[in-house]
Amino acid sequence: MHMADALLAPTVAGVMYACSAGVAVCSIRKIKEESRDKLIPLMGVMGAFVFAAAND
Repeated sequence: MHMADALLAPTVAGVMYACSAGVAVCSIRKIKEESRDKLIPLMGVMGAFVFAAAND
């Protein structure tokens, strides 16, 4: 989702960036532990679905 620069306060944006970074690190670690080649196409399809659903 795209939004204006001044829509969020800098403190709120900073907290959300930190939370997003933490979730991304946990996700990357879990993917490295459970690397199954069959899941890669599924992750791509799910990413496309979320993108399409969010941009209705």
